[in-house]
Amino acid sequence: MPTKFEPAGDGLIHNPNLEIMAAHGCNLTCRSCTHASPVLRPKDIAEPDVTRRDLTRLARWYRAQRVKLLGGEPLLHPDLVALAEAVRASGITDTVTVVTNGVLLPRQGPEFWAAVDEVWVSVYPGYEPGEGEVDRWRELGTRYGTELTISRYDQFRESHSEYGTHDRHLVRRIYNTCEIVNLWRCHTVINGVFYKCPEGYFLPVLRGEEPRDGLVLTDDAGTGANLLTYLNSEEPLYACRFCLGTVGLAFPHQQVRRREWRTPQQKPTEDLVDYAYLAEREEKLPHSYTWRTQTKVL
Repeated sequence: MPTKFEPAGDGLIHNPNLEIMAAHGCNLTCRSCTHASPVLRPKDIAEPDVTRRDLTRLARWYRAQRVKLLGGEPLLHPDLVALAEAVRASGITDTVTVVTNGVLLPRQGPEFWAAVDEVWVSVYPGYEPGEGEVDRWRELGTRYGTELTISRYDQFRESHSEYGTHDRHLVRRIYNTCEIVNLWRCHTVINGVFYKCPEGYFLPVLRGEEPRDGLVLTDDAGTGANLLTYLNSEEPLYACRFCLGTVGLAFPHQQVRRREWRTPQQKPTEDLVDYAYLAEREEKLPHSYTWRTQTKVL
């Protein structure tokens, strides 16, 4: 398992990633989307004022190498520039990154490129940008000092089971090998609550339940100590009984109809785990992690 969190010399907890779900809906319908975006309410967005309040509170104890604005599809946000400015004003990071599928990127003007530090484009089969468009993105990135990264994803893994499992040992195995929480440390803030990983929020919401795995951010002096305890807990979350972490069965990436999106996940956890891959990850922990096949194209 990774080294436990400890405050650095500046008294802050440091982490590579902090995620803000700019828009919960998405213009694509990727099967087994980890954030369940194809079936969530598309009007749910991160409000800039609320985001600045929440991150300013968190910044008293926490520092992120980068804050990722993602979703869903972040470019569906009605004022993503204002959201990026709110993140920067909180003082929690020096790097604001937008993670997008790129479909709406041609519509973004200079103000967008000037407002963010990095743009990560996830390219899926059937939605490849034209070479001329990529050249334009490169030119805008160079002009405004924004780093552009384009990655292709041809494979996904099953992300969750709607039925879950009662096998606590299996839940523990999935949790221990989960790269989202243990390696990438995809911490997330949604509606004033801090989560170790986005699934702590999305899976209960998908099931029609109230999320129960997060830490409410307040101005109370004890929040820093509570945050450290929460981050260092080795107990799987409630959502973990439905989550496949990063060891679900692999399949070629595909788009599905929204009304059919939930059907493949209506199986027990036991039927959706890649047991050979799970065993491989357990053998190599904590030295090596690999999830989806990724080929850099830029």
